[in-house]
Amino acid sequence: MEVINITDEQKNNLCQELAKLVFELKKDNDVECIYFVPYIGLGDIRGNVLEVTLVKQSDNDVNNDIAERNRFYFEEESLRKFGVKIFIDTDVAHKYTFIDLNPSEATRSNSLFNSTILFDRYGKYTELKGQKKQDGIIISPYENLAEIVPPITNETYKAMEIIQIERDTEAVKEFTKSRNFQMFKNME
Repeated sequence: MEVINITDEQKNNLCQELAKLVFELKKDNDVECIYFVPYIGLGDIRGNVLEVTLVKQSDNDVNNDIAERNRFYFEEESLRKFGVKIFIDTDVAHKYTFIDLNPSEATRSNSLFNSTILFDRYGKYTELKGQKKQDGIIISPYENLAEIVPPITNETYKAMEIIQIERDTEAVKEFTKSRNFQMFKNME
């Protein structure tokens, strides 16, 4: 497996960016899962790439927001900031099954198996990944599959927890300013 070395500063920036992305993108109720896989090159994309996949229930095209984000992530400044090119991809839920009905689609299950799942609305993808591992199904690694050093998984989960706490705190602050809250408060 290839190694993508990034600095501690790039690691922090990347973890923060992934956490923000997850919280923004999961607002779309059509998104069932968000996961990432690092590669050295991906199709026509050269260099270090972190593919972030949104698994959606419906087969919607990539919206302008995602296309704009991808352009931003490919700029030289973003590459310096994160140490990798972040590429947001979309996929449809029906391609992820316990048994690959279409061998040409098996790569989606392989990608999921080799991924870090950041969001799983219903737990289906975590279960699928765990079942394939438990069944001993051999998933051949891609030649371009990579590992980011220092690892980013735990820091990304921590960043997601911090963002959740901040957003919850902000929601409580906003609620305490609401008219309903003031009415209940005055009833005491």
